[in-house]
Amino acid sequence: MSALLASGIAVCVIGLYQFATGDVILADGVARLTAVWGSPNNVGLYLGRLLPIALAFALLWRGTRARLAYAGMVVLFGVTIFLTYSRGALLLGVPASVLFVLGMIYFQAHHLSRRAWLGIGAALALGAGALLLLFTTERFQSLFQSGTGTAFIRVAVWTSAVNMIRDHPLLGVGLDNFLYEYPKYILPAAWQEPNLSHPHNFVLDFWTRLGILGVAILFGMLVAFYRRAWGAFKTPSDLYTRALMLGLMASMVDFLAHGLIDAAYFYVDLAYVFMLTLALTQSFSHQKG
Repeated sequence: MSALLASGIAVCVIGLYQFATGDVILADGVARLTAVWGSPNNVGLYLGRLLPIALAFALLWRGTRARLAYAGMVVLFGVTIFLTYSRGALLLGVPASVLFVLGMIYFQAHHLSRRAWLGIGAALALGAGALLLLFTTERFQSLFQSGTGTAFIRVAVWTSAVNMIRDHPLLGVGLDNFLYEYPKYILPAAWQEPNLSHPHNFVLDFWTRLGILGVAILFGMLVAFYRRAWGAFKTPSDLYTRALMLGLMASMVDFLAHGLIDAAYFYVDLAYVFMLTLALTQSFSHQKG
């Protein structure tokens, strides 16, 4: 887990250096950092999986220095994600995973000091202010622009994917074949993005690539994951296990939330994080069981 978080720090350092030196993508009126990927959205996808893990350790781990170190990671990841201007990360993935961590701590009676809750409240207020600031930019203002906004284009892409699934319900169209089949199904509203390699929704992505059995396997893995992670989290154990399980569950919340409108699994880095999440949960739940 330390190596995974360290990789996130490296991504942030590279991305922030690029941003400081002007090596960015200019789009929709904003400068977006890309770090080691070709698209800023990939940065948001990757760091969005790591931020809730760092947050869980910042809130549950022992020792002031360690907690401050994890809190520093949260800030670093958060600032970097903000500078990607990834709408999926900033409006869905990160808020959902952060609220999951805070909700679990509150309702599971993990007592934090009043100072800690005040700090959390201040951070949430700052985050809300940052989101409001985002909606002053052209990129976020155009989200729901009639006919040309990303939201309308996504609906058109999903409709095309559903039509594709209707023609290939059992086996899908095969791995990486969405790119080649999509032109047959593209709707006029989505003319601006004719070369998409995935349908920007994790359920539709699994179904078009692997068929209905692939979707069933995915949800089977998710159910098994949450059962094991929840069991390990609730079982009296060391703080490391509890923090890790909470962080991994929140990371998977990011997978589900951000994956509603973007890629979720079929990139090497995202698949690695997904499978590592399952493996760590299996390992720690087995040790505690």
